[in-house]
Amino acid sequence: AEVEHNTVNFCDVEEITSANTRTITQSSQGVHRNLDLQHIGVALIARDHYQGHLLRITADMTPNPHTKRVVHSMGDALEYIREWRDSLNSHNQLA
Repeated sequence: AEVEHNTVNFCDVEEITSANTRTITQSSQGVHRNLDLQHIGVALIARDHYQGHLLRITADMTPNPHTKRVVHSMGDALEYIREWRDSLNSHNQLA
């Protein structure tokens, strides 16, 4: 089976620190070295706007930041994934 999207829920994360931000960034870079994920949409679910801001900064430091969107609910995540899939389908039809 092929992965088309990923959803990561950070709502239970109590605190985003420089240490776990570094871990997230290094983890993401490692995964991107081994897999071509430039066509995988990633929804990052944040508990609040402050956490969302920190997640956006972290996402911008990872490979393919354009594939990631910070959202605030599972419904928003699913909507983003639908939009992502639709945009890929449109792009593939034009190619």
